[in-house]
Amino acid sequence: MVHVEEGALVVASGSLPPGVSDSFYIELNSALKRKNARMVLDTSEETLLTSVESAVRPYAVLRMDRLEAEGLAGQPFETPTDMVDFAQKLVHDNIAEVVVMARGPDGSVFASKNERFHVRPPKTSVLSAVGAGDSLVGALTLALSQSKSLEDAGLLATAAASSAVQTSASNLCIRSMTEDIMKHCTLTRL
Repeated sequence: MVHVEEGALVVASGSLPPGVSDSFYIELNSALKRKNARMVLDTSEETLLTSVESAVRPYAVLRMDRLEAEGLAGQPFETPTDMVDFAQKLVHDNIAEVVVMARGPDGSVFASKNERFHVRPPKTSVLSAVGAGDSLVGALTLALSQSKSLEDAGLLATAAASSAVQTSASNLCIRSMTEDIMKHCTLTRL
């Protein structure tokens, strides 16, 4: 039995422990849907592949990095438009309501049924990429839970990831830095 508040956004992130089926996130998403809750999924490798290929109900958000997206698509993405085309295909295939694909220092692309755009952070030095994806997912989930538009959520998420790479080791984003970076992000509708 899943215990969540109605309408909650639940983040499912990371790899699964040994012995847990790669279909675990599919089953969790179905249980959450029965509770009128929604799932933000950020996983990788076989679990990502299974979660996409065998999805029963769409995830609220599916997030992956460039290598994961290219592995799933079976092709490289030379441009943000190539990447967002694939992201939006996953939306139209009913895999997720929103798909986010990270492009490293070039930001991320975001796709929903009716929106598709690329958000670039300002150029910065990278101390550690550890925690950037988690910061992106956290900021995106926060903004969506506050009923912000997908564009506003994408700007905040990209700024949070950029903030995280400017911290050392496994530190996450810093709010004041994230808010400043957000003012300098560029959003391009594709």
